[in-house]
Amino acid sequence: MPAKKSDKFVVKKLDKITEKQVKPVKVSVKESLVTVEFLRHNRYIYTSPHTGKEYIWEGAGSLVDVPEKDAEILLAKRRKVGGCCGNKHYVVQIFIRR
Repeated sequence: MPAKKSDKFVVKKLDKITEKQVKPVKVSVKESLVTVEFLRHNRYIYTSPHTGKEYIWEGAGSLVDVPEKDAEILLAKRRKVGGCCGNKHYVVQIFIRR
């Protein structure tokens, strides 16, 4: 039985690619680091909610480099001091930027 015209497949070769194919490029964004100094005398461990990284200060004067997002949170931390026997409370910073 002879083959019908509808049963034949036609394959054409492409000589040129007509559409531009663009490969995605990975762009690394470098976070700017901020040096943060701890002002308290004890050891302090902080785990960032943004990056999940853990930072450790070993005491007063300890310096640690942290990303800006984390530094904003750390620099906003305050501690109430005083208040014994009718004295007024005052607020002290825990970290400063260096």
